[in-house]
Amino acid sequence: MHKSFKIGNSLILLWLLFFLQMAAWTVQAEDLQIEPSSPVLEVGQSMNLLVSGDSGVVTWTAAMGKIESTGTAVTYVAPEEAGTDVVTVFDGVGNIGTIQITVMPASKRAAILIHSNAQGNGYNQQQTVDFMASYAYRSLKARSYDDEEIYLLSYKPDLDINNDSQADSVVDAPVNLTAFQKGTAARDLTVADVQGAFNWAKAKG
Repeated sequence: MHKSFKIGNSLILLWLLFFLQMAAWTVQAEDLQIEPSSPVLEVGQSMNLLVSGDSGVVTWTAAMGKIESTGTAVTYVAPEEAGTDVVTVFDGVGNIGTIQITVMPASKRAAILIHSNAQGNGYNQQQTVDFMASYAYRSLKARSYDDEEIYLLSYKPDLDINNDSQADSVVDAPVNLTAFQKGTAARDLTVADVQGAFNWAKAKG
């Protein structure tokens, strides 16, 4: 009877130790912090994620999207379908962190840039207009606009957007770079060209 009592106490003690360890693991599961903590982005877009409070090698997983690169700072690429994605990170000692990422449908955007021929309108006027067109295009790209969302009307098919002394294939009308390189002469803009740009924007929705 006495021996059975001691064995019972030992079993209870072991169960208590087990549950205390489980409780400790549960607390550790919230240790890792991911930034940003509540990101929102559109389908197909990417963003950087950073984890802190980790120990050892970290491993990232995404339920819907993709994780590119490894380590404490990675790039997350959203899936092609809208919804809520879950990103989880584990470290080498069992700590865990989780965030939800809101993936929005792609927005319907259309930007029209008009780069006209300003020659003869004043000293250095053309250089100023060329600079403004290039700056506007780069600004849109910095705001995550794709080339397909920008319609550039320019009298200059071989416009150098990046200032690297190389022609960039960014002009849509009236003569694009491909047609120009095949022998089509550059020309000034017309009202019909501008109307064509507005028709393109309407078709984008």
